[in-house]
Formats: sequence, structure tokens, C-alpha cells
Amino acid sequence: MLGGLVFAIFDIRTFIIINGISFLLSGLSAMLIDFKLNMQKNTASPKGGKINFFQDIREGFQYLSQRKSIMNLFVILISINFFLGFGLSVPLPYMLNTVLKLGSRDYGIIQGAFPLGMIIGALFVKKISAKINYPTLLNYLCLSMAIAMIFSGIPVMIKGAHWAIFLTSYIMGP
Repeated sequence: MLGGLVFAIFDIRTFIIINGISFLLSGLSAMLIDFKLNMQKNTASPKGGKINFFQDIREGFQYLSQRKSIMNLFVILISINFFLGFGLSVPLPYMLNTVLKLGSRDYGIIQGAFPLGMIIGALFVKKISAKINYPTLLNYLCLSMAIAMIFSGIPVMIKGAHWAIFLTSYIMGP
């Protein structure tokens, strides 16, 4: 979110300098991590201390296949993530730059609004899930995403309706 806002406010050179400095600070802080700080010796390992990656993955899928409700939710969420990511992330820069003739500042604001919308949405889901059961909430969220996708097509059909992209960027995440 901050990257989108910085990109909208500053020119590309300043953006690259800030990005480089943040990577250097991240690398330096990663060097200072003490990974053995809270490590306890665990001698009671169920598999003798060895990890079998493929067997663990297979056991995870067996667990999911035995729990149909978790598997259905898993499939729905993966599908939503794939189709929204493909349907929004790929054509969005083209629509903004070529069709709507918006600049990099507007693109940065929109990209910065995606995480903000996800944070606000997560807070609402947390509050609402105490009152509404999860399957009903999931149906309402899918309906609201469909409506938001319809709103995201309005600026392409009607010139000058840039407000719809800003509105949908706050409603939906990538």
C-alpha cells in the first residue's frame, strides 16, 4: 500500500531510491535476527527428526479430502483468487493507461487502495462473522465482488466515469 502511494507522490527516481534503501534496511535487519533465541530442544520427534516433504503434502491433501466442507471452501477461494487475479491484475494497467489515459500517479493511488480495501474488508468480516454464519457471509461477499466487478467495467463503457475504478479499488482487493 505504501509503495503505491509513494509511486503516486514521487517521481520514478525517488521511488527507486526509496525502494533500494528499504531493501538494504530489510537485509541488514534480517542479518540481526537470532534464530536460536527461543529454540528448545525437542527430543520427542514423531518421525525421528526427519521431514518427508512429499509425504507431508500427501497427508495434508488426504486430510482435506476427508473434510468436504474445508475442501469445498478451499476450491471456492482458490477459484476466486485465480479468476480475480487474472481478470483484474492483467487488464487493469492496460485499461488505466491506454483506455482511460490515466497517469502513473492515478495508477499508484489505485494500487495503494487495493491493500487498504483488503484491510478494511478483513475488519468488516471479523465483525460481521460474529453475527452471520460463515457460508451466508461467503455468499454475500461473492455477490458484492460480482457487483464490484460490474462497477469496474463502467469506466471502459462510459468515458469520464473514473470514480468507479476508485470505488472498486476500495471495495475489492487484487
